[in-house]
Amino acid sequence: MIAVRSAVHAALFLVVNLFTIAVMYLLLDAPFLFAVQIIVYTGAIMMLFLFVLMLIGRDSSDSLIETLRGQRTSALVLGLGFAGLLCAGLARGVGSISAVGL
Repeated sequence: MIAVRSAVHAALFLVVNLFTIAVMYLLLDAPFLFAVQIIVYTGAIMMLFLFVLMLIGRDSSDSLIETLRGQRTSALVLGLGFAGLLCAGLARGVGSISAVGL
């Protein structure tokens, strides 16, 4: 699902999401993972990603043009097929689990 049209705004929302994960680590009493999440992922990786987005400098009007005909339709069909395979695999895996007495 695409919530925003701008890639820079999407990257900034990803920064917020990664920071939220860091807060979850802090709430779970894992201060080292909190610091690593902030420094490595939210800090370094996302700033590199934003740098590349700014370097490319795509216009928002470029993303509205569909370059491959039928791309959305084929993506929908493949996504539904993958979801069906995933559900079938989970149903088969859950069905074969037997309850063992504790």
